[in-house]
Amino acid sequence: MKNKEKIKELGDANLINKISELQIYLSNQRILNQTTVDLSEENRILDLILHAKYHFLYDEAKYRHARSKYSNSVITQ
Repeated sequence: MKNKEKIKELGDANLINKISELQIYLSNQRILNQTTVDLSEENRILDLILHAKYHFLYDEAKYRHARSKYSNSVITQ
């Protein structure tokens, strides 16, 4: 039973790390998009894909009741 809990904790930590990385990347991308005069179609599609990936991972973390022990995390206790 402890092994299952440990595997879930590791999976949750990995999931939260991915969400945090995507959140930082999307924040930086949003700043760049505001300063860019002409966005290419490829960049718009990439932006949509990244947003979809972020929302999927965030919803997955909520579904799994993933919690982070760090207060500056996307999902906290």
